[in-house]
Amino acid sequence: MFFGTDPLIAYLATSPGGVDAVAIIAAATKVDLGFIMAMQLSRALLVMFIGPVLSRFFSRNAVSI
Repeated sequence: MFFGTDPLIAYLATSPGGVDAVAIIAAATKVDLGFIMAMQLSRALLVMFIGPVLSRFFSRNAVSI
């Protein structure tokens, strides 16, 4: 246990991939479904909002070879 979190909960909350598969696994086991879905949602929102900003930054500052 790390910070009082079960390893399965930590894995499901941070695992990349489809949220639907994570939700099915979480619903079938005895884990904190709300925490897992909140982490998956925050991960998806972070990618949607930070991804375009980072891609613009790297495309503008790319060095041509």
